[in-house]
Amino acid sequence: MIKENKFSKYLLYAIGEIVLVVIGILVALQINNWNEARKDKKHLHTVYSQIQKDLKSDTLALSPVIEFYFDKSERLKDIIDRAIPKGYYDTITSTNYKQCLHCRSDVTDFQTFKNLDKGYQLLKAMNTEQNFETDSISLRIDTFYTEYNEFIMRSNNIFSDLAKDNLTSYKTYEWFVDWSAYIGRTYYDKEFLKYIFESEENRVKSAHYKIFTLWYLGNLRRHKREATAMLLLLEEQIN
Repeated sequence: MIKENKFSKYLLYAIGEIVLVVIGILVALQINNWNEARKDKKHLHTVYSQIQKDLKSDTLALSPVIEFYFDKSERLKDIIDRAIPKGYYDTITSTNYKQCLHCRSDVTDFQTFKNLDKGYQLLKAMNTEQNFETDSISLRIDTFYTEYNEFIMRSNNIFSDLAKDNLTSYKTYEWFVDWSAYIGRTYYDKEFLKYIFESEENRVKSAHYKIFTLWYLGNLRRHKREATAMLLLLEEQIN
């Protein structure tokens, strides 16, 4: 009987020790989970701050690109509508041609835009399954960058191909060799000016180029609006 009581005491003691060990392990695990969650939250805050920095730079960089294509679109419209009187470009000479905004080939140059996505790449490198399922802002960021990274790459390729095709067609003209030395700048040559202002070929090229210019302009403006809206969301989240 005494032995049974001793055994019962030892058994209860052993069970108590096991329970304490289990509780200790569970507490340690919980503390570890809290620490990991805190580190994840801190890291996510850092990532959001980088995305915020990227978007601020993008919205600033977008303005000159939008202005570039808007001005180009207006010049193309003048060529398409034949809105420039012949008397105007007859006054263009070797001394004043640099002031002539239309005296250039608007269908062979373009300006690229490359958005910054360092923060987005950091976000993707995190434990994305958990973050993207529980964080609506992360989901929105992912959708935003997935769409616009593809759009920007595709747009740059489109304008590059358009410019190359139009350049190729210029090789048949006598003014091409001299003009090629001035590519991207205004070039003076009477035959070149006649081509820019009078030829149906350039008018068709201008119409074709303008279609993509208007499409690109619309998307750049939408990109800037959505980037600005994303900045407001991140501001609230970070603060």
